[in-house]
Amino acid sequence: MRDDVTNNQSGQGLRGEGTFGLVSAESDSAADTDAGDPPPRPRGLEEDLEEAREQIARLESDLSNLMARRDLEDRLRAAGAVDVEAASILVRALLEREAGSSDGAPLSVESAVEELVRTRPFLFNGGGDGLGYGSAMAGVTAAASDLDRVAERARATGDRRTLLRYLRLRRGEH
Repeated sequence: MRDDVTNNQSGQGLRGEGTFGLVSAESDSAADTDAGDPPPRPRGLEEDLEEAREQIARLESDLSNLMARRDLEDRLRAAGAVDVEAASILVRALLEREAGSSDGAPLSVESAVEELVRTRPFLFNGGGDGLGYGSAMAGVTAAASDLDRVAERARATGDRRTLLRYLRLRRGEH
């Protein structure tokens, strides 16, 4: 045998080519197909793509809900809500109630917050009369404002009776 040809039992063709120079029957048939057709997709790829699209839709929905919740909480803080969580629950309930009714346009978040401020002012700073109905500190803010008012009057007038009244209020005697 010649030097440049190897033995067929070794599985190699010409010397130096190895198996890389050989063309299989499968690649001949693949070359015969139309070059414009896309290659066939693996079996699980379609399902993976659909799952990824569903996950993207869920994440976008979650992001939208979180942004709406943050906007609501920001509006409630700007309105001076004492308990933002409780006020947000009430606003969401108001929005759901209005969405279920057939009375024209749906209620916006801003108008729902304004309605809550109007109907339940005790949930907001500066709202109501400051008595804190049902709390252990009921009436304390009114007494504190009386104390400040009497102290200012005693300072301004120098009247002894006003000063004694101030001292009694400060001790807790009425």
